[in-house]
Formats: sequence, structure tokens, C-alpha cells
Amino acid sequence: MKSNPGKKDLQKRNPPRTGGKIPVKKTTALRLKATTLRGLEDVLLQELTDLGARDLDRQHGAVLFSGDYDLLYRCCLCLRSAVRVLMILSSSRIGDQKDLYDLGRSIPWNQWFSVSNSIAVDAAVHSRIFSNSHYAALKLKDAVCDEFRSRTGKRPDVSVKEADIRIHLHLHEQDCTISLDAGGGSLHRRGYRAQSDLAPLSEVLAAGMVLLARPDWQKPFLDFMCGSGTIPMEAYMIRNGLAPGIFRKTMSFQNWKTYFEKSHRTSLAEEKGKWTELEKRKEGQGMAEDGKPWIRGSDQSAKAIEIAKSNRKILGLSADDILFETTDAASIRELPESGLAIINPPYGERLSLEDASAFYKQLGDTMKASFKGWTVWVLSANLEAFKRIGLKPSAKINLYNGPLECSYRRFDMY
Repeated sequence: MKSNPGKKDLQKRNPPRTGGKIPVKKTTALRLKATTLRGLEDVLLQELTDLGARDLDRQHGAVLFSGDYDLLYRCCLCLRSAVRVLMILSSSRIGDQKDLYDLGRSIPWNQWFSVSNSIAVDAAVHSRIFSNSHYAALKLKDAVCDEFRSRTGKRPDVSVKEADIRIHLHLHEQDCTISLDAGGGSLHRRGYRAQSDLAPLSEVLAAGMVLLARPDWQKPFLDFMCGSGTIPMEAYMIRNGLAPGIFRKTMSFQNWKTYFEKSHRTSLAEEKGKWTELEKRKEGQGMAEDGKPWIRGSDQSAKAIEIAKSNRKILGLSADDILFETTDAASIRELPESGLAIINPPYGERLSLEDASAFYKQLGDTMKASFKGWTVWVLSANLEAFKRIGLKPSAKINLYNGPLECSYRRFDMY
């Protein structure tokens, strides 16, 4: 028999729309959730701990936590491994599609944002109640619009791509959570990547890979298949403690009625100040023992390297900060005696690769010949071709690059 919580249960868990005012103090404790890519939950948990989040609860692909508006703003600016930062408005078990609509109507939306704001609903649905996430999103959108119409006589406009307010629906079987997306979309869109090469790596995944590798920043860092340069640029920000979110033009929370502008601007100024202070310290940073910057990227594609240099310029950096070179991996010679390399080679599934096995054998030969004394981390979804590297990994971590399940492997080159 289907379990249906019924209207009374919904009203008990979520007060009727006529009741209560929303919190207005910036110190009010908020129910928050940060989502991430599968495999990066522990990285995200550590980041949130470092930012001072409380009541942390690690989940599949997410971490629940509590904090105030100051923490919310800092999460959007500073988190590297988070895809979204959500403020939870309501949670309940639902039994059918009408229950979702009723739950949406129980939220006093006009207390959170204005009817003049455009909205979009993003849905992550794994439930027999809805055949697809798009229909669930439409159901919640109708509830939001109807609630506004009942209170104001007007309804907000819907704008899928450029919405002022993004509402997030998560439905797993009967467990339903409705939230406001604080950033206003995926936080992997840092704002520094104007161009990308084929099959670009998500900034969130790139940052997670660097954090999982635990670099010794007193040694060189190299991505010798860097494409448009995402891994080296995320590594640079991690090494120097620079917030990745300051390049985003706007955050969705700026359109909330509970936006504390002074608090947000203070956080933003502090994080931008770190970039300014770094500029002053650059002359004393020096270079690695081979006279090159600590962080480098190379690729056999001249086009990819030009894109990487363009993206580097958007960050306000130069070749003295991150060196990008057009070099075939097999041609790498005379590296410092130790360092860390992270690469995301072609998988074969995503890019055209005539002979993946031969490619990975060549990769293994290059690692043996040129990377003695180094640690090399390799991400790939091609597990069969992985075997052709011919080296035994000292660690394996399962990660996801989009829909592709990948293995992230560490090789210690002796």
C-alpha cells in the first residue's frame, strides 16, 4: 500500500502559508546543504569544517550543515568542491504529485523574494511519484506562481537560463526537500574560463582532484595534458588560498529579501584583498629549482595552450605565475628531481582515440622515463586501457566526470 502523509501531516511538518515571518537577522541559524560530485564528499566536508560550519552530516553527493548568512556567503565564495549551496526552506515526505504542489504552496514565497524577480526551478528526482524531473519542476513552479497570485494578484516570470531566483527541488522516493539556490546555478562556473578545449574538465572536479592529491607546495606541480588549463589554475588558487567565487558577476542570494549587503561585501572585500596581497608578495615568491614557476601546464595542442593562456589572463595572472607550454608528453625531459603531476588524459569514450591501449602504454613509458622521483595522479574512465600503463597504483579513488565513472589513481615513480 502506498504511504501517503496526508494534508494534516504536511501542515504539521510545514506550517500553513498564513503563519509566521521568516528570519531576518544575519546571525539566524540556517539549514544549509552543499552538493558535490560523487567521490568528493570528504573533500567538501573538510572544506566546510575549515569555514566553521556546524552540525555537519555527510550524505551521498552532499553535506548537510548549519550556519548563518555570513557562512552562507563565504561558502558561495570560497568552496572549491561544491556544485551548489542550498538554503533549505521545507522538507517532508510526500505520497503523490498533489502533495508536492501542496508543499510548494505552504511556503510563503513572497517573504523570500519579490514577484518582480524571475524564477527557475531545478529538480533532482529519483522517485516513482514522477516519471521525470522536468514534470516535477513544472509542478513546483505552478505552486510558486499560484502562491504569489493568491497573495499579490501577480505571478513571477520564468527564465530558465538567467533567472534572478533559482529554486531547487530534491526528491528521493518520498523524501522531498525544497531549497533556494544561493549561488544561482552550478558553482563550477567560476567566471575565469572564457574558452575551453574539447571535453573540458569541470572546475569542481579539477579542484577536488588537487585537494585529494594533497600537494607539497614546496615542490613543482605539473599537468602535462592540461587542455584549457583548468587543473593548473585551480591548483594556483589552492596553493595561494584564493577564493574561486570572486569572479562570478552575481550570486542569486543578492536577490533575496534577506540579503545582508554589508556582510556580503565585507566577505567579498576580504577575499579580493587576498589577491591584492598576493600581488605585493610575488617578487619574493621565487621560482622552482629549474627556474620555472611552481605551477605549470603543457599540452601537445597549440590551440589548447592558447586557450589556457587566455583563461590565465582573465585571472590576472601571467607566465610568471602559471607557465603554459606546447609540449608533447613524450618529449618531456629534465624535470626537477621530485614533484607532483595530475593529468586527465583522453578516455576513448569521450574523445576519438584510435588506439587507447597504445596511448596508455606510451603514457606509462613516459612516466617511467621522465618522472622518476615524482608522484603522478591519473584520472580515466577507460579501465581496460589503464592496465596498459604497466605500473601498480598506490591509491585508487572512484570519481565521476559528468556521467562517466572514473578511477583516480596515484603512481609513485621510483
